[in-house]
Amino acid sequence: MSRTLHFESIGGASGDMILGALVGLGVSVEELNEELKSLNVDPFEIVVDEVVEQGMTGVRAQVNVHAHHHNHDHGHHHGRHLSTILELIDESGLPDAVKSRASEVFRKIGEAEAAIHGVDIEKIHFHEVGAMDSIVDIVGCCLALSKLGVDEVSIRNLPQGHGTIECAHGTYPNPAPATLRILEGFPVQEVDESFELVTPTGAALLSTWRTADVP
Repeated sequence: MSRTLHFESIGGASGDMILGALVGLGVSVEELNEELKSLNVDPFEIVVDEVVEQGMTGVRAQVNVHAHHHNHDHGHHHGRHLSTILELIDESGLPDAVKSRASEVFRKIGEAEAAIHGVDIEKIHFHEVGAMDSIVDIVGCCLALSKLGVDEVSIRNLPQGHGTIECAHGTYPNPAPATLRILEGFPVQEVDESFELVTPTGAALLSTWRTADVP
């Protein structure tokens, strides 16, 4: 019997939101922290808290980076090129399936950014997505998904807001151009919200993972 993981992302999707959801399904945060140590990055810790929002309990996950241990080889807060990120993943001790899935997510973001800026993918310099916490978010999500042992991932749609957002390149329309590019052909629903609901990271994770249609 196959095992399907279904997402109903009413409030949006980001790396930490997806990571919190997977931990809420039973993935051990202690195991994630231990196994992700094989990434050659600065010391970090995934911290999970139970929270109550509007009378409902939930799980909030965040990546705490210990910035005082600066890794000069990989650039701590200044972003990384795609090849550097893929090398970090490939040289880790994580399962091959996790490496492959995480690399695919980063390539999807890189391809979207390259198309938007009109440059070769290897010239793309990841900023927010190349930061330490985002790397741990994406690789951690892929590791957590593997630990759940699911065969298929389905999602009804993702919400799409309006207005503008601030990012490393300045003021951009909402959703961000990279998010729109990643979600081309993906089911979305327009909502009356003037802030970013789906990040490029969230879009890339779910569009990469999605393997089944909603019945």
